[in-house]
Amino acid sequence: MNVEVSPRSFFIESSSWLKARMVLEVTLIGSANMDRRSFDLNYENNILFYDPTLTAEMRRRQDAYLACSHPVTAEMVDQWPMTRRLWNNTIAMLGPIL
Repeated sequence: MNVEVSPRSFFIESSSWLKARMVLEVTLIGSANMDRRSFDLNYENNILFYDPTLTAEMRRRQDAYLACSHPVTAEMVDQWPMTRRLWNNTIAMLGPIL
């Protein structure tokens, strides 16, 4: 079986937030990335569901979020003013200690 993975970033103009990954009938929901820092330093958690019905519903919800969002490309980020880049980098640096 071949599964194509194509990570992309989208900006969602909403106060809602969905961080989920779905593959076939499996849904992974949580705040942790798949790295050591998320699990060992920040003690973040995910929950894994093997449920085709839940995964289908999560896909519908994710599609609804994507319908009201726009992609963020490397070219767009390259055009951000220096002040925005400094602000984003500052927040990224301070985030783990806040």
